[in-house]
Amino acid sequence: MEFMTSLPSEERLILVGHSMGGYSISAAMERFPEKVSVAVFCTAFMPSPDLSCTTILEQYRQRLDSYMDSVYTFDNAPNNHPTSLLLGHNLMSFKLYQLSPPEDLTLAVMLARRHPLYSDESMLNEAVAVTNEKYGSVHRVYIACDQDKMTAEDLQR
Repeated sequence: MEFMTSLPSEERLILVGHSMGGYSISAAMERFPEKVSVAVFCTAFMPSPDLSCTTILEQYRQRLDSYMDSVYTFDNAPNNHPTSLLLGHNLMSFKLYQLSPPEDLTLAVMLARRHPLYSDESMLNEAVAVTNEKYGSVHRVYIACDQDKMTAEDLQR
């Protein structure tokens, strides 16, 4: 958000978000609608005033059959919620890069980093609460991928 704040008032941007990046661009749309020319949601989670981040994540988790060989990290003790997730090679191979050349998968596995998880999803809902007046005033473009094996097509809209 620092970058958005630093923009001159006459500057307008095209924001692009993929997967959970949809939450980030939604928060920026809500806080700076006058600075966003269009927001592009590429197989991205897209909240609305009537659809919270928590609800989207619940629907996503219910439909995902398995994280396969991915590894959770429990930095706050094993009895607490996991704090991060590292996507496994098999998951990336069969669900993310199944249509890509082997060298793309190899590079993706080498570049994979832990993804932070929200232990308090109510904080996420607060951070990405959107309204029709601000968020709803920004033009949106949706790119849905019908062969995405991680996010069902109806959750991409």
